[in-house]
Amino acid sequence: MFDYFARQYRWYKLEFGLTMLSWWEVAIFNCFLLLVTSVTGYYIYSVGSHIAGFLQN
Repeated sequence: MFDYFARQYRWYKLEFGLTMLSWWEVAIFNCFLLLVTSVTGYYIYSVGSHIAGFLQN
């Protein structure tokens, strides 16, 4: 688990040049990313099921 966070940390530093980013900031960013991803996935699923229900009628 820690190895995953370490990889993410290095990736963010490489990608965004955030050299001053500490491990807890990366953890917060990961949580935020997870939240955004799950909310987006939920909305896509919701819209998809709504369209599927609409097409069946």
